[in-house]
Amino acid sequence: MYNKSKGKGTSNPGDDWEALRAMFPTNFGMEKPKKKYDWFEADSKKDKDKKKEDKEEDNNNKKDKDKTEITEKSDIPLKEDLHKNQESDQEIDEKDDNNNSDSDSDSDMELNYKIPPISHEVKLEGHTKMVSALSLDPSGSRLATGSYDNYVKLWDFNGMDMSLRSFRTIEPEEGNQIVDLKFSITGDQILIATNGSMPRLYDRDGILIEEYIKGDPYLQDMRKTKGHIQALSSCMWHPYDKQVFMTSAADSTVRLWDVNQKRSHKDIIVVKSKNRGTKTRISSACFNLTATNIAVGAQDGIIRIYDPRSISRPSITIEEAHMSGSDIGSLEFSRDGRLLLSRATDDTLKLWDIRHESKPLFVQRDLNCFYAETNAIFSPDEQYVLTGTSVKKEDGPGQLKIYYTQGAPLDLNGNNDNDNDDNDNDHHHHHHHKKDKKKNKKGHRGRSFDEAYSLEVGRHSVVKLLWHQRINQILVGNGDGATYVLYDPEKSINGAKLCANKQPRRKKVDEYEFISRSSGQIYTPHAIYKEGSSGNSKRKREKLRNDPIASHHPEMPLNGPGRGGRVGTNYTHYMMKHIMKDTTHDEDPREALLSYAKKAEENPYFIAPAYKKNQPKPVFDESELDEEELNREVKRRA
Repeated sequence: MYNKSKGKGTSNPGDDWEALRAMFPTNFGMEKPKKKYDWFEADSKKDKDKKKEDKEEDNNNKKDKDKTEITEKSDIPLKEDLHKNQESDQEIDEKDDNNNSDSDSDSDMELNYKIPPISHEVKLEGHTKMVSALSLDPSGSRLATGSYDNYVKLWDFNGMDMSLRSFRTIEPEEGNQIVDLKFSITGDQILIATNGSMPRLYDRDGILIEEYIKGDPYLQDMRKTKGHIQALSSCMWHPYDKQVFMTSAADSTVRLWDVNQKRSHKDIIVVKSKNRGTKTRISSACFNLTATNIAVGAQDGIIRIYDPRSISRPSITIEEAHMSGSDIGSLEFSRDGRLLLSRATDDTLKLWDIRHESKPLFVQRDLNCFYAETNAIFSPDEQYVLTGTSVKKEDGPGQLKIYYTQGAPLDLNGNNDNDNDDNDNDHHHHHHHKKDKKKNKKGHRGRSFDEAYSLEVGRHSVVKLLWHQRINQILVGNGDGATYVLYDPEKSINGAKLCANKQPRRKKVDEYEFISRSSGQIYTPHAIYKEGSSGNSKRKREKLRNDPIASHHPEMPLNGPGRGGRVGTNYTHYMMKHIMKDTTHDEDPREALLSYAKKAEENPYFIAPAYKKNQPKPVFDESELDEEELNREVKRRA
């Protein structure tokens, strides 16, 4: 029975059941009806399909007959056929475009690095001095360049057009040159090292995130200092830990930092010099791909390789790797971590096997190097080694040198010992070396360590190099302040290709600014005056909101002791610094007026032109009054 105790009025149980049933789908609790004649329906479908095919064939045959009759009568094609052909051509083109897009996506996965992409060039101008640092984010869309002009410029290939302008300029530390910079492994942060002692961390839009501490310069034991005390020389991110980065400096230390700890380094490597009691400048430091080794190049000519688990002493030491007193400005490991490439200011390029460090696998001499920032890199497939040469301004452009590296491990068996000996000898043996080079090129792509390409880039020295794996493009930092992007339209992807032929956006009518010549303002006398109504304020507010610098909250002055590299202050000191005292009451008014006498004679403007004809020379009242007469005159005027 239905319970009527709940509720004030009576209700029908059928209504409640219908309301409950409305909440469920219509087929809830129902079985699907079984078809008794499924075989009959399938046969009928087959018959229908056959009939459709027969009709289509008959129609096609009729059309073909009509076409043949018309072509026999006249050679003019039908409009319908032309229209259909155009549609079919469009469909084919769309299919081809889809195939091309698919091929581009496939080319992102498999790129060919056998031939360097050097057929085309794009020039990025903006710096006034040598480009000393280059870095691309992992996607290859955003570029950061640093220079000796103390500025860092950010470039966005996706947003640039043919004008090739950077979208942001940063000055990390006033008066200090940029030494090195690196994008993080995720591409959202930029680590910048300058000639100062404090590394800085920025986001990808150029906003300062953190400034790391400077050490105490009065402490002699470097292990007790919390930061560098001399100029930085290089910086590098951890290969797979985005919270750790490494810096080296002239204070004979290499320091590992935690991104979230700005007050002190995480770990420190103190490099001991040959001469006891002295320090040696660290010019470069790098991780291998697995972060199991840290290679350190010092000014004493020694390359030291440390194990991060025990950094008290180097696990491998390469004595006399380069000339003592020269900067080993570039070190780079191969992917397997066995080969080490070094470039120094002693005009040499060397390739080492860290398992047999007594003798280099390859030595290339007479490569002029004037700057410690000159680097050497492997190609993405490690078939080539790239480096640049330095020249004086009068000697013309520098050169980009590309050498073969295939077969380098075979030298351990003694196959190419004679070739290395030839390289170590004087210039008398170079003619024989060139002959052997030509012979080996007949049956093979090129003997290992032969010169593959040599091309002139820019107007001055070739300093910094970068070959990005994902977009297959080579970036060259030049001594003339420009960055050159070398690419191949067929083998490279995105990057400079996006902006090389991109036309600048045309301005709309409401974006033009009309300014009068006289006062710089436009007056509309019959319009309603509104205070501050100049242009489209909404659009300006949106631009300011999108600008990270304009919308960044200013930093307030510190109270009390300084922290984070900033000097502490109080409000009294701040007011005295920014609000200067008025010292005009200490000046003599007569001397202040006489200081403008020469200007008044040279350029008379107000009173003097009125007396120019009648009284060209001014006559002054030089009579002196006594004190009594002066007092009378004062009383009379009062």
